[in-house]
Amino acid sequence: MNLENTKLMMELNERGSSFYFKIQEIYREVESVLNTRIPRIFPYYTQHDVRHSLRIMDYMYELIEDVRDLNDLEISLIIYAALLHDIGMAVDEDEIHDIKNGKLTYEGLNYELLLQQFEQDHTLAIQEFIREVHAFRSSEYIKNKLSHHFFIPDMPEVFFVNELAKICEAHTKDFYWLIKELEVNIIKGNYNCNLQFCAMLLRLGDILDFDSSRTPTRLLETAKPLGYSLTEWKQHFVIENKQKIITNETGIKIVEFYGKCEDPKIHRKILSYLGWVEKEINNALEISEKFKNEHKFNLHYRINNFIKSNDYKLVDLKFEFNYLNIVEILMGEELYGNKKFGLREVIQNSIDTCNLKNFIHKQKKEPWESEFQGTIDIILKYSTNEFIIKDNGIGMDYSIIKRYFLELGSSYYKSKEFRNLDSEYKPIGNYGIGFLASFMMSSKISVRTKHYTSNSIIELEIEKNEQYVAMKEIEKPSFVGTEVILNLDEFLSIWENNIKELQNYLNEGFLFKDIDVHLYVENESQDFEKIAIDNGEFDLTECVDLSNYLDGIELTVKYIKPNKMFKKFLADLINVDTAFVEDESIVFISEGDETVLLKDFVQNNKLETVEVILIDDEAVPKLEKAIEFFDDADEIIEYVWDFYMPPTLEVISAGGSLMKNRPSHQEYSEYIIGFDIEIINEIEDLFHDNTLGTIYTKKEYELFAVNGQDEYLELSDNEDENDLLTWSGRKAFYRKLFVRGVFVRNLLSIHIDNRINNILIEDIKINILNTSIIPTVNRNSLKENDETIIENSIYIAICLNIIDETEDQLERTLLRNYLETYMDFSNSLVKKKYHPKKQLY
Repeated sequence: MNLENTKLMMELNERGSSFYFKIQEIYREVESVLNTRIPRIFPYYTQHDVRHSLRIMDYMYELIEDVRDLNDLEISLIIYAALLHDIGMAVDEDEIHDIKNGKLTYEGLNYELLLQQFEQDHTLAIQEFIREVHAFRSSEYIKNKLSHHFFIPDMPEVFFVNELAKICEAHTKDFYWLIKELEVNIIKGNYNCNLQFCAMLLRLGDILDFDSSRTPTRLLETAKPLGYSLTEWKQHFVIENKQKIITNETGIKIVEFYGKCEDPKIHRKILSYLGWVEKEINNALEISEKFKNEHKFNLHYRINNFIKSNDYKLVDLKFEFNYLNIVEILMGEELYGNKKFGLREVIQNSIDTCNLKNFIHKQKKEPWESEFQGTIDIILKYSTNEFIIKDNGIGMDYSIIKRYFLELGSSYYKSKEFRNLDSEYKPIGNYGIGFLASFMMSSKISVRTKHYTSNSIIELEIEKNEQYVAMKEIEKPSFVGTEVILNLDEFLSIWENNIKELQNYLNEGFLFKDIDVHLYVENESQDFEKIAIDNGEFDLTECVDLSNYLDGIELTVKYIKPNKMFKKFLADLINVDTAFVEDESIVFISEGDETVLLKDFVQNNKLETVEVILIDDEAVPKLEKAIEFFDDADEIIEYVWDFYMPPTLEVISAGGSLMKNRPSHQEYSEYIIGFDIEIINEIEDLFHDNTLGTIYTKKEYELFAVNGQDEYLELSDNEDENDLLTWSGRKAFYRKLFVRGVFVRNLLSIHIDNRINNILIEDIKINILNTSIIPTVNRNSLKENDETIIENSIYIAICLNIIDETEDQLERTLLRNYLETYMDFSNSLVKKKYHPKKQLY
């Protein structure tokens, strides 16, 4: 197989074209680069050598309706494009070194991010880096190293190098980039050329080179590719036909694939590939409708798939969905729970686009340019019955509208284009369905948008339950960003025509950091009243900012810690009169006595006691009546406490047993015991009548200590006590969870096992910026494991703050050991520098 035997070159040779010899010159200059340098960097990739280019030339020839209708320059552009479109994959050692050191960069691609993605494997990161930008590099190679070749033979001052470079660059670009960047008709010398036609030919020819001839068996065995590359190579062996373009009886060209497959996984990949081929064919048909006859593609819009499967059925079986039913689910209250959340979805889109515009502006801003200020205007326009949400963000062009806005589940912020941006911005949107929530507020929606790089506004008319969208494009350079326009009457019905309620929703539902938000309401004179909207900055009295301890979380809390967190004396733990039985006698410890050490009573980090209700002569008849009317012990106790405030005594044993004298018998329930407890009456000023038994409650204190220290931390040992949030003592609380500045839910509980007793939270505001935490689809909650991560993060941050504020070094050590023992730092967003060197579990 050689260049001169290709049908396109044979056509030029027959014409005696001067381009013929210029193409041979280029071929000789780049042949070794394609054949040797690309495989050195991409040893496990499918071939991108000159044979690949020559096969593409033949596919392109078959796709052309009649090559005789094309002029010499058009044929030459097609040949050059096939030959040079992948030359950007050739990289020398100096370039590799510069890429690794950050000296060689490309806009929209960050090598360090790729290196992280491939777990510090430089070989894979370099391959992906070059693959991503190889079409642009091919364009630069053509302009910088080969430009002197590309001129009109009889007019050496007329060059077509830039046109060829763009044709090559277009082979990996979005289809709509091709439409925007390449012209339908240019004139070079005596030649008219359709650049879009040439670019589409290259794209189709490139993807049709898909069979075993591209991956010979001997080469496969020699390279021994692994993993994903092996699958990529294997799928080429499935295709058995070399001639892929046939003409049917009506004269229409049809693309066909024949073969057999034994692996359903590879088969699925092939079907996906064939779907891509079919999409490109339809792009070619769409774009060529306006072309002259010689440039029209005479292709059938469907390919013929004759790939057979063994032992399984897969061909043409795939998930389908009913558009109207799916959309009804995604835009309904069944998903979001409240129609008001439709406004949240639209505004969060505006926040995202403004913040992204800010990051882009900072990257490209000249020193003399002013800072970008994001704005969102929310307008109630009664005169036209319109509710408008308008932002000055990046806007959308036709490509973004087609690929992301109108494709359900396809989010720009999940796309490769966004991931490769060298941007720190963490978007709110994740699922690509939020805009559909707008239909909860209005049955008809208009969208006006202009991308920041475009001069054209695109206007869309969208109706609920209609799959097709009306679009028009107009010139209006002064417009920036996006407007979403709803029916005002329908919108206000959700808010019961209460503007104040709308204002409160905007104030409480968003943290508008760095974005100016305005609410305008039209009056009867058609003037607009401006209503203030908070930017999310608010003061929580006596709160502390704990954000510094956390990775990607803004956390402000008002927390309470026990007056005596570090327990040394028995009175630090038990704040009532206490006694312990020792050698058949009872020892009394009055409330607040700081002479008796706690360590004398603790065994295995536990202290067990019995809290006894002391019954005097006045209480006996009340207890007797309670026992007569109630069978349930809890009801008996409740009755006694309702009508009598008895004193209590907490009894412990120095020997560690619950009571030295065990009860002789039990009456009514575990709370009513009848035994000789007259020993209590030995304590001066205390009296207990045991005629009807004794009401007692078993208690157990969970403690934590470090060996050798005599101070303890008290831990919660009751499921009901594991909630950090306190609901006593105040009427109003501020407890809100935001994700990237958008309200998700009120905090009702924060569950922590083995937490330090009486550390409690009154007020809390948390804004999660970390991209690892993503709300559920309806944005009303977090995933269960994410809830645990956030709860752990909050609690550990509070404990770290207490450590920093604790002066005693032994107490700091006690707290650190407690965190290392009970808290799972790996299941939190606490910064690595605060993690223990060795996690204890």
